[in-house]
Order: sequence, then C-alpha cells, then structure tokens
Amino acid sequence: MVLTSDAVEAFNLELAGKFLATIGLDGRPNVVPVISIRAFDEETLVFGEFMMVKTKRNLVDGCAVCTCVITERLDNYVVRGVFEGFEKRGKYYDFISEIPLFRYNAYTGARSAGVIRVEEVWQVKRAKSRINILADTLAVMSVSGGGSGGVIPPNVAEKFNRINAVKVVAKVEGDKPLIIPALSLRAMSQSRLGFGIRSMEAERLNEGDVVATAVLTMDAIAYQVKGKYIGMKRGLLGKIGVIEAEETYTLTPPRPGEKITSIRES
Repeated sequence: MVLTSDAVEAFNLELAGKFLATIGLDGRPNVVPVISIRAFDEETLVFGEFMMVKTKRNLVDGCAVCTCVITERLDNYVVRGVFEGFEKRGKYYDFISEIPLFRYNAYTGARSAGVIRVEEVWQVKRAKSRINILADTLAVMSVSGGGSGGVIPPNVAEKFNRINAVKVVAKVEGDKPLIIPALSLRAMSQSRLGFGIRSMEAERLNEGDVVATAVLTMDAIAYQVKGKYIGMKRGLLGKIGVIEAEETYTLTPPRPGEKITSIRES
C-alpha cells in the first residue's frame, strides 16, 4: 500500500501535528511528536534525528513503527511501516536538510535522516468530525475523575485540556505499534485521562492495554503520559474511555524525554 496524493500533501505541511510511535525494549509503546516527518515519495517517509533520545534507542533497523499526521482541517493519516535506518548523507539526508525547520536554524540541524518504508495507510473518518469531537469532549468533562495518587501536574493537564491541541493514544497491537488520533483526550484528574468514543477508534483498545499518550500544542509544547487503559465508564453525556496514568514525560526543551517526578513540576 502507498500514500495517496492527499496523504503526501498532509505529511508535507509545515503546520500539522505529526507523531511517531515505537516499541521499547520493555515491550511498551512510546509516542512522541516528530514534526519533521515528510513524504519523500508515495512509498517513503523521512524525518530528521533531533531531540529523540528514547525514540532513537527504540529505532532498530527493520523494526515496525507507526506515524500519524493531523492537519488543521482535522484530516488525518495513520501509517504503519518499517524503519530502514538512519543516513548521514545521501538523497534522504539532503531532502530532510532542506526543510525550513533544519535549513534556516543553526541550532536545530538534523544529525541524520530516518527512513520509513510505508506498508499500511488509513484515515480515521470520525476524527474529522468537529461535532463528534465536541460531543466527546463534553462527555469527558461530565464524568468525575477519580483515581488515586497523581502523576499529571496541573500544567500538563492544562495542555491536554486545550481544545486546539493535537492528542493521540498509542498501543502495541500484535507486534506493531499503533497510533489512534484522540482529539477529545483530556485530564480527568491528576491520575486519569479520558476520551470520548464517537470521534476515535476506541474499539482498537482493550481493557488492560498498556498505552502511551501524547499532546502537542499550537505553541509547540509537548508531553507524554504513559499508563493503562482501564475500560469504559458511562457518564451523563455518553460512554468514555479511561486511562490510568502512571508516568509523565516532557517532550520539549530544555529537558526533552525527561520524566516528571514531582506533581509540582512545570
């Protein structure tokens, strides 16, 4: 399967949310924003190696990966593929070095270019419906948070609760990572995240799944929250899915990839 012309156009947009999911050595999913992802052609995605310590450890030649792009119009494309390695010279490196993110900033030059061979491509049509996203958001807001402990600081919760932030959930499906666009994802409390089921592929999540979530705001701030999907909960405005949070990480400078160990950290 190859990228359609619309998918190529979406991945080549400068202003779009783009994510990369990998599987760690512990078998758990990891998902981070990688806004440099571009379509080299209909069979190949390329991204610049920049601020991806944990993700780079997971990227072994031949491993399965999943990427996703979500545009301002809420068009989205999820791509599964095979990571074919990093190159420090050659056509892929030259291609990624020419994008504005790397070309015009001396401090964000790409160390190398990561190459992904495309295997599967699909869209989540429900994630494009603003009405469904609004209904899902209200459904989450109508349910009390609950949970015990707390690993989601207030400033991180605020980012997840922004309507115009881009949010995703990742899991391991079989032996491959999977990204699920989840624009209604919100912090229900300092220990739980919730999402509505009208606007996302909630049926691909099973109770007990280990998951990783990520948020990317319009001002390029990003966080990752890892935890476990604990199933559905019924509220006044419909069913929602609930994630019990276990760990929170910052994904942007000055401490990209660092675990937040205190609920008071900002």
